[in-house]
Amino acid sequence: MLASPAETGAVTLALPQDTQSEAYDYPEALFEKRIWTIPRVRPDRELLAKAAGWIRKSRKAILIAGGGVHYSDALDALAAFVEGTGIPVGETQAGKGSLRYDHPCALGSIGVTGTPGANILAREADLVIAVGTRFSDFTTASKTAFQNPDIRFIGINVVEFDAAKHAALPLVGDARMVLEELAEAIAGYRVPSDLSERVNRFHRLSCIFGFQSGLRFLPRQVSLRGIGSGRPAGSLHMRRDPFLDSCPDTCCSCALWSHRQDKGQTSSPRFRFSKWHKQGSSNV
Repeated sequence: MLASPAETGAVTLALPQDTQSEAYDYPEALFEKRIWTIPRVRPDRELLAKAAGWIRKSRKAILIAGGGVHYSDALDALAAFVEGTGIPVGETQAGKGSLRYDHPCALGSIGVTGTPGANILAREADLVIAVGTRFSDFTTASKTAFQNPDIRFIGINVVEFDAAKHAALPLVGDARMVLEELAEAIAGYRVPSDLSERVNRFHRLSCIFGFQSGLRFLPRQVSLRGIGSGRPAGSLHMRRDPFLDSCPDTCCSCALWSHRQDKGQTSSPRFRFSKWHKQGSSNV
């Protein structure tokens, strides 16, 4: 079981006390060191060609990176794939870090805990490329995240059951192998320029939203005052950014800070979400 790419995991052997106290003359061969090679399963050639055709015809594709990207050690393959195509990437909780936060195609989380950009593009997508994800309810927002009536799915997974979810075209195989072969099959393809521009806008917004999750990744437009000086957290502020100034007003409202200064307490900055964030905007 441990040598299966689909069923790999920890194993617990529980033996009763009377069995543990017994001795037996086992053959030495049973304890010899063995090296098990976990195979990298390659996708079916016919289905791969069909998937490549779907990608070339798509106008609003989005890729969802799940935990399988990490298990497959496919980080470099994913980065190369999206750099060559410009397809935006939303990450599941298990897939966090699949693509560097500052990568131009990175939109942050997707689904219930997702960023506005990732969820807006998912809602409009005509093609979803799912890589190493089980499509849980958090990722799909209980199957409400994708609302384009003409949407199609490509499922890349070592588990047949997960690869076929949402009636997807199943590319059963190792994530790294599939991404590398798929990149070769669609060489020269780029997303439309209008989608690329929107991805760039949403990427910059996702960097701002990343500020809320632990202050680990700070975009250049974020400025900190009072850190380590004993000042209250409310002194944290964000400078205006030329990008935000040029955005439609409804878009900017999604990135406004609100500060709560309760008497005798300090509080962390938080985002004030507008009606636009809940309903989406066609302006961005």
